Amino acid sequence: MGISEIGEGSMSERMGLNVYKDIRKTVLDRRFLKVHGFKRDRIAEYVNDVHFIDTLNTLLDQKDFSCKGTLQLFAPLLNRMAQDHDQKIGLHTFTNLHLISPFPVL
Repeated sequence: MGISEIGEGSMSERMGLNVYKDIRKTVLDRRFLKVHGFKRDRIAEYVNDVHFIDTLNTLLDQKDFSCKGTLQLFAPLLNRMAQDHDQKIGLHTFTNLHLISPFPVL
């Protein structure tokens, strides 16, 4: 599924597109990236990936707006970043990423 396929059709699909856009806007915000030392191209590549979109759709379908769901959504990215020598992820950064995820309150 591509980005253009999110949000076609039903109200829940359009809600998915809005959630996706909110997450993307937040994690690609220049201030957010600067504060946390993340590389914009790496984050953009991840949030545009089919796996991220599929995982987000699954979480929305299951109405899983928990911290565990957010971790599931970002775990592959965090794991890759932790393995890189040029990226250091501390508990503070990880927690902030978790807390700012813009999931809707239903």
